[in-house]
Amino acid sequence: MKRLLPILMLSLLLWSCDPGFNQYCMIRNDADQPVDVIPAGYRIARNYELDTTDTIYNQPFTLAAGEDTMAVYDGGIGAADLDNAHMQMVYFFGDSVIFRFADGCLRIYHATDTLGNSPYNPLAPAYTWEEKVGKPWAGHTYFGQLTFTIDNSQHPAANHQ
Repeated sequence: MKRLLPILMLSLLLWSCDPGFNQYCMIRNDADQPVDVIPAGYRIARNYELDTTDTIYNQPFTLAAGEDTMAVYDGGIGAADLDNAHMQMVYFFGDSVIFRFADGCLRIYHATDTLGNSPYNPLAPAYTWEEKVGKPWAGHTYFGQLTFTIDNSQHPAANHQ
């Protein structure tokens, strides 16, 4: 029993220090007009622990000028990660996403559009990543936020002047 006590104490200490994280995937509208964000279709979420599958329909929404919203939240045990956040955004957008500006103009991106300012391009200048590091120990990324910003440069008329 005396040998078991230190092992139990060490296990309890390690278990209580499981690092957690919060990760937000945001969409911001910096255009001069409201924009409807219309993601394509749905995605399948599999829970292996419960042996269940859920179908998640990604609903369209409208962002007023200067407004932002959370498209996806991820969190739990582990660490925030830029690559994972971008993957979550791509899951949200689906096979394609439409940005419909209030004046009726549409900007349509497909999953195969992986260059330029496309939301499917992880290196797009429209993406910004913020993170906080250090809890419960140095080097652990306990918070991350990936933001995709829609602006006037994505308006179809901006490309035809």
